[in-house]
Amino acid sequence: MSRYQESKIREQEQDAQWARNVQAQARSEGNEHGVQRATRSLNTALDNLSDLYALDRLRAKD
Repeated sequence: MSRYQESKIREQEQDAQWARNVQAQARSEGNEHGVQRATRSLNTALDNLSDLYALDRLRAKD
C-alpha cells in the first residue's frame, strides 16, 4: 500500500470517527436533522474506506 493510500485511509477513518461523534451528539440533543446529516457523512466515509481497501486488494493481486 502506498503512503498516499495510507494517508487517504487515515483521513477517511478520521472522517468516520468525526461523523460518529457528531451523530451521537445530535442524537443526545434530539436533533434528528443533525443525526441524518451525520449518518450521510458516516456512510460516505465508510464507502470511501471500502473503495480504498478494494483498490488495495486489486493492486495486491497484480
